[in-house]
Amino acid sequence: MTPDEVYSLATESNTYWSTYGRYAPDTWTSPADMETSAGMVSVQVDTGISFTDELIDLYRTLEANGFDIYIISASPYDLIHAASDQFGYGVPADHIFAMRCCLDENGRYTNEYNYDWGGEGMYAQTQGPGKSQIITNFIAPKYDGQGPVMVCGDSAGDMNMMTGWMESGDTQLGVIFNRYRNPASDPLTWQASAEAAEQMGQADSRFVLQGRDENNGQLRPFETTILQGKTEEVLVRPAA
Repeated sequence: MTPDEVYSLATESNTYWSTYGRYAPDTWTSPADMETSAGMVSVQVDTGISFTDELIDLYRTLEANGFDIYIISASPYDLIHAASDQFGYGVPADHIFAMRCCLDENGRYTNEYNYDWGGEGMYAQTQGPGKSQIITNFIAPKYDGQGPVMVCGDSAGDMNMMTGWMESGDTQLGVIFNRYRNPASDPLTWQASAEAAEQMGQADSRFVLQGRDENNGQLRPFETTILQGKTEEVLVRPAA
């Protein structure tokens, strides 16, 4: 597919799933009469996606106070670009850094990562430490080498860039979208979440938690989260 075709497909998908009206696990199974080497396969997916007004408000408020907004995502670039345009986030295309594949001579994507996007072979995979490398190579040089003031994330893939500039004092705050992470499978996010919980209400907290309700796809005005299919609030999972 071409980038424009992926962008269009992403827009259609966003429209469908954001109006789906149901946030719950579903099991999708391949048709029984489809002959494949693997036979019938099943996968569980969580239905529905949400683009919240609170994030749009945050972006506009930061911009009004002189901050530049960047998105660094482990998803394909065209998907993030489409969502930003479609739902009012308005992040400039050159402020979005995400996974990019190479293009063939016909302008269609190939199954090969484009480490040379932007030239000089500096475009790391936008995952984990690669996100920090993107900041170092493409963003910090615009600001005399300074790192981000605030970083938002929700999992281990974001923790490297969230903490990488804290010791230097550049990053003042890490905002963790509270997914009630497991200390066994995601110790980095869990540790930062536990620190945020211990420092709730303190003006100098390094980390804060942003709660969400997984049953309706909305953020909550609390640090606690309501997990899918549940009604009780949870803060941080107990240590293993």
